[in-house]
Amino acid sequence: MYWALIIALLFIVLIQFEGYNAVKPISPQAREILSIYRIVYYGGMAVSSLFLGSLIWIIIKFRETSE
Repeated sequence: MYWALIIALLFIVLIQFEGYNAVKPISPQAREILSIYRIVYYGGMAVSSLFLGSLIWIIIKFRETSE
């Protein structure tokens, strides 16, 4: 359960950075490129969230405890 929560929170945080794109498409070609860029960006953020969330979960779950 914690694993899914960590991944969801990371995905939400990483998606917030998508708005920092300074490009405003004017031509139809630029709009097409921007739509493809967004698909690739969201896919990359999903993969990054899975990787980072899994890494954080593994670090928390298997950390060495003091005896």
